[in-house]
Amino acid sequence: MKLIGISGGYDNRVQENVLYHKELVKVAEALGLKTATTKTIVTALNVPDDVDILFLLSVPNTLKVMLLKSARLLVYTPSNEHFGIVPLEAMLAGVPVLAANTGGPLETVVEGMTGWLCPPEDIERWTAVMDKVLHKMSDADVKKMGQAGIERVKREFSDVKMAERLDDIITGMAATERRSARELSSFVLTIGVFLFDTAYYFASQNQELKKRLATLLLPPFALTILSTISWVAYFVIGYSAKKKEEQVARAQAKAR
Repeated sequence: MKLIGISGGYDNRVQENVLYHKELVKVAEALGLKTATTKTIVTALNVPDDVDILFLLSVPNTLKVMLLKSARLLVYTPSNEHFGIVPLEAMLAGVPVLAANTGGPLETVVEGMTGWLCPPEDIERWTAVMDKVLHKMSDADVKKMGQAGIERVKREFSDVKMAERLDDIITGMAATERRSARELSSFVLTIGVFLFDTAYYFASQNQELKKRLATLLLPPFALTILSTISWVAYFVIGYSAKKKEEQVARAQAKAR
């Protein structure tokens, strides 16, 4: 029987952490497995040889590095994780990863190359992969998969690569044409003009008012017509300017 280590963040002030740990210990013991729980490197190194499952609570970075170097497989169980740094840490240490086929691992772990991706609810598939890595795969095959993980992290998730991706995203956002606040305010103003024109039209039907303001009355919906003409001119000019920019861009591309 190989020693199985279960490690992760743990805070005894968080009830979920306490209950989850107790539940895991209870399940392991119900299966006839001997367990131990440690929090430091010293106690972890002094665990008896007959322990089957070792629970490591909030391990320090030094111990984490030691565990990754000695691990044959890292099992990452969270579902719908936003990204997850743990699989990358494992791959960078040359350890294959078994993770849920949801969330971040879909981007970081490559099925069959740097690890495996399984549905969270498919217990048999998770068990089959763990059995394969622990008992059926040769050391050379495990090492080959671990090396592929190292290369993938350095190639796709290094600080330089991530900076390039962020720069591309920001550049794309800057190049995206967006409607300005002035356009929105002008549109709202046009709606207001239309409503004013409508009220003005019905008010002008009053004969008494019409006689008194005969020389000041505008034709019905005059302001709305002027606003519509302005919008048409705006879109025509904007479309022409955009076409001109595209022509200039194509000319510059050909010149290169």
